[in-house]
Amino acid sequence: MKPKTVVILILCLLLAGVALLLTRESGEPNATNDDAISGSTVRILPPAVFEPTLNSIDILPHPHDRNAGTAISLMKIRGQWEVVMPGLFPANTKAIDRLLAVLSGLQGQLTTKHYDKVPPVKPEELIGVEGVIPHDPPRLELYHTDQSHWKIVLGPRLGAGRAVLFVAKNDEDETTFVAGDVLHDFVDALDQDAFYADRFDPPLMTQIARIEIKTPAGQSALVQENGRWWIEHEQGLECALETSLPGYPGVNDYFALLESIRLLDKQTNYPANGMASFGLERPLISARFVPLGRDPNDPTNGYEVLVGTPADPSDQTRYISNGNAGQGMHPVFTIESKSALALAQSATAFRDPRIVATPSTLIASIELKFADASSQAIELPVNSIPILRDRNDDRRELSIERVASALKQLSDARAMDYVPTRLAEWDELVSFLITPRLGGAPEVFTVYPDPETNETKPTVLVHRGKEPVALRVPWLSVAGLIDPASLISPPR
Repeated sequence: MKPKTVVILILCLLLAGVALLLTRESGEPNATNDDAISGSTVRILPPAVFEPTLNSIDILPHPHDRNAGTAISLMKIRGQWEVVMPGLFPANTKAIDRLLAVLSGLQGQLTTKHYDKVPPVKPEELIGVEGVIPHDPPRLELYHTDQSHWKIVLGPRLGAGRAVLFVAKNDEDETTFVAGDVLHDFVDALDQDAFYADRFDPPLMTQIARIEIKTPAGQSALVQENGRWWIEHEQGLECALETSLPGYPGVNDYFALLESIRLLDKQTNYPANGMASFGLERPLISARFVPLGRDPNDPTNGYEVLVGTPADPSDQTRYISNGNAGQGMHPVFTIESKSALALAQSATAFRDPRIVATPSTLIASIELKFADASSQAIELPVNSIPILRDRNDDRRELSIERVASALKQLSDARAMDYVPTRLAEWDELVSFLITPRLGGAPEVFTVYPDPETNETKPTVLVHRGKEPVALRVPWLSVAGLIDPASLISPPR
């Protein structure tokens, strides 16, 4: 062999040896240590982590990291995922599914090599940080209903898309993995807002006893008593329309409005003056929903929705928040202004304009008492001729067509106006007791002359039960019942 060739071979061997030495000492992930890292890649989290019993997830970035304020806790409440920290709110299940997909896809190699749990800190990141950074690295904690839990602690990044994860079940010793850095990327870019749903989780109408609505025009309240909704007045309760009619909103529409509102931008960072920055410390509009069985006089009972100031110069959107009543801070969003202002309804917007709520086909009988103390009753048997019965139990057949027309006029009538009652000043014409066919609560109303009646379009005043207002309705709506003799079948 030529001397020149020998020299070249010796130099190549020396360079290879130096390269091998440098690679081993560099600590880069491509330099494997057979004694420290297993050769096979394994699934890091077992399937048991993702069983349906999983009911709580905490995501905790580094306490001194710029993302520290994005820590978030999720919990399954009554089968639904909710954000519980930093504020109770329905969770976006798609975001949770994405997180669980990241966790279930984690794969890595087991290692016994020691890694520092606190990643190296660059000098520029220490500016303004006092004291020593504690050993409290970013982590995720997953809890199950059977009290088992898993903790995944994020170790240092190793470069080249690899990082260290420390995993422990319950109080067992940690297992160390060298894995891809997808979870590190997820936590570093944690978007707290993504875990909030874009709609409220409003209370159920059947579970609420009281709705207090405050607007610039004043305060009003709707209350549910004995299965019926009422408008609260200082003088008493007025019937509220529960299910909407064509042209007339019902209480159910107010609940439906909350369900339909689409939340836009979430305001993650509150300024120094907190909710006041959004006009929510003294909101323009508020609605508090007090559940059945809770004391409405306690301002912390119930669920509240608050509407604040415009979020843009053209007032296309407004700030809104919701949560448990009486709490200082709630998650803040923006919504379309037209939806926000629709919440500013007075309780009187839900007045029931009907004289009676019982459908005419479900009326079993109508008892009439006149001003002269005489009485009569209209009996409406199923599939039979209606009967007019007087006090002496004399019975006369009524015209099916005339009775049907009178009942239709009664059912179709709608209030033209609402008049504060002055019963002591009004002369009673006739009172009615309507008994439903299926055993529901009877309905009572009394008819009075209308002092403001119009000769061309005569009206009367109808007072339902003990309400503080009377309904001004067309005279024709009760004419057939005021004069039941007009319903008698004509001679054949």
